[in-house]
Amino acid sequence: MSSSDKKRDDESLTEAYDITEVSCRGFYEEKGNMLSSLLEGKKILEAGCGTGSLFKYLIDKKFDLTGVDYSKTLLDIARGKNLPVKLFSADLTKKDTWKQFESSFDSVISSEVIEHLEDDVLALEIIYYVLKPNGVIVVDTPAFNFLYSRNDKKIGHYRRYTKKSLKEILEKAGFKVEKIRYWNLIGFFGWLIYFKLLNNYYSFLNKKTWMGNILGKFLKIESKVTFPFGLTVLAKARKVE
Repeated sequence: MSSSDKKRDDESLTEAYDITEVSCRGFYEEKGNMLSSLLEGKKILEAGCGTGSLFKYLIDKKFDLTGVDYSKTLLDIARGKNLPVKLFSADLTKKDTWKQFESSFDSVISSEVIEHLEDDVLALEIIYYVLKPNGVIVVDTPAFNFLYSRNDKKIGHYRRYTKKSLKEILEKAGFKVEKIRYWNLIGFFGWLIYFKLLNNYYSFLNKKTWMGNILGKFLKIESKVTFPFGLTVLAKARKVE
């Protein structure tokens, strides 16, 4: 990825984070609850933390949190939130930037990250490298390529996934998949209508907090019930040596 491509992605992602962080608080709260329920241990890394949108929903879980991203722009925004999280720069396309983190973490969160990377297997191999033996990765990523929209393209998505394709790349990177499911049923229909069929961008969501609140309430149900499809693929996998 060239420096101009990274700058363009930073701008698009910053806009998306700004809009969704305000408009989708209910969503982020339930997402934080769902991800944290799958984590193990205390030392937790979010690989590709962006502006730190998830951290405020994880800090009350008594984790020792570290966030890493390649983007100085996004990390500066995260630092500006003054949360009790250690933040570093590293790139999931360059393994040598992660040497200080070898076998350091009990669990790693990869939330809506690998779809932004041309070599998704390399990114997962790097996460395998920074996990302690028997550590776990909790990964969520957009589901179903038929939902790929101009909004996906704008924010730098290469692809979307199915349970099968996500399981395949996790296993290729060395992980043993323990849980995998679709998540966010309501979001599936919202994305299909507003982003795929009506061709909107994230700016459509700006200040529509009622959408995020409705979504958050339904996601409480999904903490107990699994549906056969959704907007997201969610998996937990283990480092087995």
